[in-house]
Amino acid sequence: MFNGAHLHLILNHLPITGFCIASVFALVAFFKTDFRRLALKGIVLSALLTLPAYITGDAAEDVVKSHAGLVISNDMLLAHEQAAQWAMIAAIISGLLAALALWSRLTETNFRRLYPLVLIVCIWATSVILTTSFHGGKIHHPEIISP
Repeated sequence: MFNGAHLHLILNHLPITGFCIASVFALVAFFKTDFRRLALKGIVLSALLTLPAYITGDAAEDVVKSHAGLVISNDMLLAHEQAAQWAMIAAIISGLLAALALWSRLTETNFRRLYPLVLIVCIWATSVILTTSFHGGKIHHPEIISP
């Protein structure tokens, strides 16, 4: 039966992949300005994809804790949960900065000074999200196999 752990395991890969790809595009766009709009849109999209992954985390935790015979350290769950909170904050900040940069391009305000900050924050957000995935990867999910 499909449960919260399944949904979380499906959704959590979207922001990880999104931010990794967006970071590469953002780095390329630092030198080749033709890619900036694409990079900024990728950052905004990745930030939006972080929300469902974060929201489904509690349901996944409930499934893991209620599964008979499954022994998962509370420290492991807590480390992943705390990292996820930081990842959500980093994604929001990165997404908002990228959206601001997109808006400043539309209004023809001084965008060039904002882009290095967007790039730095995007790389920071990517590192925080990858750290979160590292902690989450330590949590095994046999409950998705057994009923």
